[in-house]
Amino acid sequence: MNMLKDGTLPESHLKILSLEVTNICNLRCVMCGDNGLRREKDGTPVSKTTPHLLVRDRGRISLENVEKIAVQCKKNMEIRLHVSGEPLAHPKLDEIIRIFRHNVDTVKIYTNAGLLTPDKSKKLIDAGVTHIQFSVDGYNDKTYLEMRTGNFQNVVQYTNHFLKISKGK
Repeated sequence: MNMLKDGTLPESHLKILSLEVTNICNLRCVMCGDNGLRREKDGTPVSKTTPHLLVRDRGRISLENVEKIAVQCKKNMEIRLHVSGEPLAHPKLDEIIRIFRHNVDTVKIYTNAGLLTPDKSKKLIDAGVTHIQFSVDGYNDKTYLEMRTGNFQNVVQYTNHFLKISKGK
């Protein structure tokens, strides 16, 4: 969904808003179409097999834009923070969650958990995240690395820590 030129959301009966808070990701997964959109520092596409795809700059949404969106949200809306980037790569994700929670009841994040350190877990919980979905393709180091880059043991450790400290919250 695009914002109108005046920065407002189109009038609708919108129930779910999926928002890409960043298009930066810590992994390079085999199934991700975004890999064809990545470019080197000199501007050349990372993918040699799909250089014809649209290439876009990497970035993060500003808190100012989050506030403009949040004030237009209704209490019964669901905010989903994900699209093609890793939400935890946004250094102010906890602030984004806090801003949305002033206006809506449900804020979900979808994460590969590779950046979900104990400190970030606490910040997300304290900010009021209501749901978190972990995207983990694999059940051991070998199967995980067939699909994703990263450290499977860290993902397991970070996920278990989050679940432990979030109980009862």
